[in-house]
Amino acid sequence: MLKHEYYVKKTKWDKIKKGIKEFFSAILIALVIRVFLIEPYRIPTPSMYPTILEGDMLMANKFWYGVLVPIVNLKLPSFSSPTNGDIILFETPTYNTPGKFREIINFVTFGIFGLDNTRDNPKYFIKRVIGKPGDFLTILDPRANSFSYQLILNEKPCELKPLPDSKVPEFDEKSDYNFFLETIGEKTHYVQYLKRYYSSPNIYIPRELQGKFYIPKNGDYIEFTVIESYDNISDVKKAYKDGLILDINPATRIQVKVGETTLKINGRIMRSLYYTGIKNSILNNEQLYKLLSEGKVSVKVNDDFYFVVGDNRDNSLDSRYWGFVPKNLIMGNPLFRHFPISRIGKVDKINVK
Repeated sequence: MLKHEYYVKKTKWDKIKKGIKEFFSAILIALVIRVFLIEPYRIPTPSMYPTILEGDMLMANKFWYGVLVPIVNLKLPSFSSPTNGDIILFETPTYNTPGKFREIINFVTFGIFGLDNTRDNPKYFIKRVIGKPGDFLTILDPRANSFSYQLILNEKPCELKPLPDSKVPEFDEKSDYNFFLETIGEKTHYVQYLKRYYSSPNIYIPRELQGKFYIPKNGDYIEFTVIESYDNISDVKKAYKDGLILDINPATRIQVKVGETTLKINGRIMRSLYYTGIKNSILNNEQLYKLLSEGKVSVKVNDDFYFVVGDNRDNSLDSRYWGFVPKNLIMGNPLFRHFPISRIGKVDKINVK
């Protein structure tokens, strides 16, 4: 090989190596930005209508509420905490990991193949906070108050004001809904209700969670006491002995005591919020067994919890169905909408002029 040929080949190889190095450096930088700073998300469902529409693409802040490092599930310290009325992005408590290998592949491919976020096993949800740690929240049938409010937060009704259809974004089946402005604390936002669910006072919505409850905060000691039981204790003891997941009768009445404050809940609220059987459960199986068999149990809370719902109140899978969101599952909040072009800008913008 001639000397000049050697240097030509060496130069070509150096360029290839440099290109490979720059490629992987760019990938690494992109992954770091995705984990610690911002990340785009596409909204897959109509649960936040009319504020956020299905198919909208948002850029989310990943660091303000503390970075949730994927794969290792490590939660880093936060700069702030969500408050009532905020929209948050979080890992749903119902999510089951498909395995570390699939999570790693999904991570390094930027989620292109959706290996860890499927329709049957959704990983990410975006909802609105309507109750923060330490709050007392009451959910009512809005018909009972002529749609003047549905929520009572810390004994103060969250006012609903009717809104003309022309003041909300266009979407399919818009004529099927009634629209309102709801005020929670200092923040006002859109909500919508499906007309046919409220066309008659005789229509019962069985999936709707109603009643007053407490939202746990880190460091709480909560005492649960059975007031009136409709559970078959012998069946409960047999199920516990057989290693089965326990349940509680919806009609069972329980007193909840936090500090000097007490309130009464039913078994349905208990099952929906405090004993869910998944990662956000306040009581574990053993503690529920003690409550049902002995009539009382005390539990220490080791995280802050939030109650979240969709603005599309009658078409949203949220805290009313699977319980509270622990702070360690919160991933961030939306910064702005970057698609569609016609609605680029602030996500929670209200047009009432």
